[in-house]
Amino acid sequence: MADNIGKMPIIVKGGIVKSVNHFYNKRKAEIQSNYDLSGIKKQTKQLSRLLVKRDFKIKDFFHKASRKIIAHCKMNDIDTIVIGHNNEWKQKIDIGKKNNQNFVFVPFNKLIEMIKYKAEDEGIKTIIVNEAHTSKCSFLDEETIKHHDTYLGKRISRGLFKTLSEKIINADVNGAYNIIKKAFPNAFANGIQGVGCHPVRLDVY
Repeated sequence: MADNIGKMPIIVKGGIVKSVNHFYNKRKAEIQSNYDLSGIKKQTKQLSRLLVKRDFKIKDFFHKASRKIIAHCKMNDIDTIVIGHNNEWKQKIDIGKKNNQNFVFVPFNKLIEMIKYKAEDEGIKTIIVNEAHTSKCSFLDEETIKHHDTYLGKRISRGLFKTLSEKIINADVNGAYNIIKKAFPNAFANGIQGVGCHPVRLDVY
């Protein structure tokens, strides 16, 4: 999470969701393999219980995370939340066996809905924008958020982004600032000096 009011960016660690989903997909594959060998083709109570348990844990995390996000907004008088959305969010794409166990079928849209209704209850507006190009364009270089044949900056590791001037910014924070700019092009009209480049962790539990 990032803002245009000078607060330090915040990151919510989703390791619990990743772990739960990894266990679910791995266990489901094991059970399904046994069913295939036994000729069982219909959904069983065992698979249903596994899915219910997985959904409960993920929804519990999403509820707690969305509650923390809204509390942060209230504490800092933030009246609008901008959320980047990607229609291809790791739902049905093949990104390799290991990654699929971690990410496929994580209900990110459910988290968005939880944030939206909690925000509405507190009088906070929510805007959803397409996050296309926000992760590739360099916020600190004030790069226009659109497709470029050559981008000013680049991701140098899974979590870091290097600008044209070789400044290092957290990759998620770079994307978050660009998402704000996509919704409000003049959000940083007073300049970007002093914006936080590296997030502090927000613990959900």
